Amino acid sequence: MTLRDKLVGSGAGLALGLAGILGSQASAASVVKIETHLPQTNLLADGSTVYEMDVRANTADDFPTTKFNDAEWDVVVPGYFTILSGTTPNGTNNSSGPSAVSSDFFYNFVMDSGFNRADSSVSGGELTDNVRLTNNPNDGPSNRSYSNGWLGKYTFTVNTDAPLVNGNFDLNDVFFGDTNFNVYYSPDNGDGVSVFNDTYTITAPQSEVPLPSTGLLVGAGLLGLAAGRGRRMYGSRGRGNDGMYEGTLGEQDLGSSGRRERPVIKN
Repeated sequence: MTLRDKLVGSGAGLALGLAGILGSQASAASVVKIETHLPQTNLLADGSTVYEMDVRANTADDFPTTKFNDAEWDVVVPGYFTILSGTTPNGTNNSSGPSAVSSDFFYNFVMDSGFNRADSSVSGGELTDNVRLTNNPNDGPSNRSYSNGWLGKYTFTVNTDAPLVNGNFDLNDVFFGDTNFNVYYSPDNGDGVSVFNDTYTITAPQSEVPLPSTGLLVGAGLLGLAAGRGRRMYGSRGRGNDGMYEGTLGEQDLGSSGRRERPVIKN
């Protein structure tokens, strides 16, 4: 059962449904803005690095005084991503809260625990079970910007066979309702909602530095050590004709005993 099914099954839903029939949808000139936001836009196709995608809404621009009591959305997921988790901003699902995360769209509002979740199971290329509903249909948050309009968070990895391209997540079937029983839809179902998406860039993981040359150097060093066994390099300083000290480099024969012999200083 979706959030809209829940509303239609209640008195509030009946009023909302009648409002929709009578054309009480939000004007196309004024819209709720919603976005897929990527804190990190450069993604590695390594199959292991975990990235986050957030869905956020903005009602402050066009509806600063309107109270919203519900939201629903579907996330379109590119086929080369693996979704690991989907939760509300406080990291839980199906909790009445209230959320203590100040950037949560529904911060400090008691929620309907049966309709307060973000989806993590991709079906037909989409996450379709994303709903947020206040417990009191006559109350809800207003004047939310992207900075405090967080609806859901998702974690994912990029498959190793992902194409190295630019792209984006997307949102379908977006629905918002307010406490006056007005409805707001994304363009695929009506009007009143505009969708924006951050663009990502997929790159290949950095190649490992090949080791053969390092092995050769190590081998040469071992050979040199064996050949120079019993000898130690030393440095010495002497006074030149101009009175300045000059550094020189010589060898010291340690002999089989390994004892140090007196060095000869070269002028």
